[in-house]
Amino acid sequence: MAKKDTGKSIRVAQKVAAQIRNAIVRGELTQEDNLPAEAQLIRLFDVSRPTLREAIRILEGEDLIEVSRGARGGATVKPFTPDVAARAIGQTLQADHTTLDEVFEARRIIEPPAAALAARNKPKAAALELRKQIILEYESLGQFPRMAHVVSGFHIRLVEVSGNRALALVGRALQEITLTHLELIQYGPAGKYTPEKLLERQRESLQSHEALAEMIEHGDAAGAEKHWRDYLDRSIPIWLVPPLKGATLDVLERPTPPIDWRAVIRANQGAAEDDESPAAT
Repeated sequence: MAKKDTGKSIRVAQKVAAQIRNAIVRGELTQEDNLPAEAQLIRLFDVSRPTLREAIRILEGEDLIEVSRGARGGATVKPFTPDVAARAIGQTLQADHTTLDEVFEARRIIEPPAAALAARNKPKAAALELRKQIILEYESLGQFPRMAHVVSGFHIRLVEVSGNRALALVGRALQEITLTHLELIQYGPAGKYTPEKLLERQRESLQSHEALAEMIEHGDAAGAEKHWRDYLDRSIPIWLVPPLKGATLDVLERPTPPIDWRAVIRANQGAAEDDESPAAT
């Protein structure tokens, strides 16, 4: 009976969390808004205190609110940023055993048309934003992994200046997923090359970035799209080498020390069986 009640309470908490989440997405609750006091929320949703607190924990886990503990504590709405979407997409792809190859393939499909859109929509403004990122790239030459972050920023700016917000969100999420994976496994092309060779490759990338900004500025949509597709065709194979090629996406931080969850579950099942045995009663 207690297990059934617990299941019902969780479902109610999920419904409460959904109502608050929807209000945040619709803009009815905005960044830095404080949620009403706990007693008021309990009356508003007609739920118990444990159920409301479970709903708040759900939203906190989704990074939609920030909870301050203590007498003057409360829940505050956090900015609804692309990072939230990137994290959710990354976790979903990892759970589905998506490979890094598939993420790169998706980026190859998304980014070249984004370059074409940038050239058609606001070519001058788009080129200006890309050149700001290129300046950062020059300042980071030879500094790996800082350079990797800055180059990643160029890819993100490219999809953002396309003017298509849906494309920008998905493209940014895929780029951040790629970078997170590479950071967590602490692997990059720097290990394959001498510092001189790595610097040479970085300069080659910069030349391609500058050429893209030039095409976009002049409104050459077809040229920008082809140039960026060719660039990705050349650069992606540099990253997709063992152990990255065919590797399942990994965007989750690992606990220290590692936890053997299967062993924990087996031990828990054994303890439960002991509790239910005649000797235990």
